[in-house]
Amino acid sequence: MVSPVALLLTSLFLVVPSIADEGHHHDDLTELQLGTVHFPISCGSNVQKEFERGVALLHSFAFDTAEQAFREVLTKDPGCAMAHWGIAKSKWRWDTDAARREQGAEEIKA
Repeated sequence: MVSPVALLLTSLFLVVPSIADEGHHHDDLTELQLGTVHFPISCGSNVQKEFERGVALLHSFAFDTAEQAFREVLTKDPGCAMAHWGIAKSKWRWDTDAARREQGAEEIKA
């Protein structure tokens, strides 16, 4: 039987590296490293692949790089509401930074 303390410590060891990795750059990760995401959106077809990369980056806890991907979507398709959703999702972190939460809330209103 596994003790609750051991289970908690194991969980922390799995989560903390993801949080600690938050400041690292993930720009050069390949699709193979990130995995593939199929997330159809009604935005322009020219931004579909970049949007899906942003979602894959979110799933990899690469929040800053994901935000950049969604902002790139907006430069190519300013009317893409789902890019604002992606930016707002990239503001969700394990911390309690009130300013970051507010940025996410403002992005949802955009």
